[in-house]
Amino acid sequence: MCGAEGIRSVYRMLPCADHKIATILTTVLNKTTTVSNKVTSTPFYKFYDTTLEVFDMIDHCKELVRYFKPTNLQNSLKTTLKQENATRWNSLLRLLESVVGNYEDMTNILVGRTANRAILIVKIDRQLLEELARFLRPFQAATLKLEKILEPTLHLVPFERHSLIERCEIRTVPLQVVDSSGKKNTIPPDSAGIRGIKKLVKEVLREKWELDDVHVQATLLDPRQKDRLDLFEVPVAQIKRAQSGVRRMMLTVGARVEGEVRKEGFIEVVSEKERSPRPLKKRKVDETKPRTGLCSSDEEDKDIDVAAGNASLTSEEQIQKELDYYWSLKLTKDEKRSFEILAWWKAKGVAVKTVEQQLLLPPLPIMARVARAILSVSASSSKSECNFFDAGNTITKKRNSIKPSVVNDVLFVRSNKDLAVYDCSILDICNPSENDCSQSEPDRSRKLFPSEPTNFAE
Repeated sequence: MCGAEGIRSVYRMLPCADHKIATILTTVLNKTTTVSNKVTSTPFYKFYDTTLEVFDMIDHCKELVRYFKPTNLQNSLKTTLKQENATRWNSLLRLLESVVGNYEDMTNILVGRTANRAILIVKIDRQLLEELARFLRPFQAATLKLEKILEPTLHLVPFERHSLIERCEIRTVPLQVVDSSGKKNTIPPDSAGIRGIKKLVKEVLREKWELDDVHVQATLLDPRQKDRLDLFEVPVAQIKRAQSGVRRMMLTVGARVEGEVRKEGFIEVVSEKERSPRPLKKRKVDETKPRTGLCSSDEEDKDIDVAAGNASLTSEEQIQKELDYYWSLKLTKDEKRSFEILAWWKAKGVAVKTVEQQLLLPPLPIMARVARAILSVSASSSKSECNFFDAGNTITKKRNSIKPSVVNDVLFVRSNKDLAVYDCSILDICNPSENDCSQSEPDRSRKLFPSEPTNFAE
């Protein structure tokens, strides 16, 4: 939404993962049209001949919902029926689930109707309906997981893609599952119709959803997944290319970080103030005859520390040291349970100033900077589009003719409208019925910021 005026030549576009999922499902399950001699054909299913029973069942469900909507029969149902919406993601799943949840109630209503309306529900294969809804739920879950805006999502794309591919595997044996209430249920093997749908979705998914190198780089910067990319069907050549890309980025920022690293003390050792002096010996020792003691003396330790401080690592040596440590890093079980990727990299970017901390918690200042830069990229553009639609600008002539710079301004104002509301609330501190403020300035500040001191000079 902001690609114009030379921006596309500077920044590379990263396709939205949620749009990829929606495209895969609509390609297989939605109707399409063709144009011949400027004449548009009637909508048809592209793969109808492959699994006609599934597409017929979808049409029967749509027909059933269309019958209940105008006649207000859905007022007798526990939940409302949902219609498919071409501009809404996974709207077919919402339609199918609404029919599944009201199947028995709709059957009872249609049996009592005249003109043999029960045929509308009889034509629907309930088992096939539940199978298709069960198959589409993981796609909805992946969409919601990748559209988060306050959490990193780019590193989840390879795993979610592979997880959906696994969902497309044909199952020939019953499956025992436990629902949220703890009840065990048996899911029968896939029917012939679902097998055909799974095969089609799997082929289209591999064709239309290819991983970008930045997806692999983000996954490599997740300590939980860095050694599992081969299990996600990521080619070895792409993994090596992503590793080289991470190293190049570290070399780019290494020169800038090197000065900060030295200043913040990543390579510092124990200072003289932190060292506890040992008591001097009372007996005199002939200094002309040095002796070899059991342990080093204070003077020898000082010489070693000075030599270590002078032999600081170069930028390339520091990068190689960070890479060697990170690639061999293994998280514990407790760390995996409570792992938060941004907090983890923030901790790795903090300076440590003692030898013990350097051994136990080696800092990764350069890699942490690169990780934050990559993980800041969102896997989905749905949030920015939602902001634009919330601002009241739908697909109209206004949106098509508006300049990209104006679009950015509209999105900025929309995203920060809460700040404007908060600023306006300052006027409500005083009593509206009074002409002047009855509270002094410190009291008003205390009411606005109760946890901060009123004297900002302090």
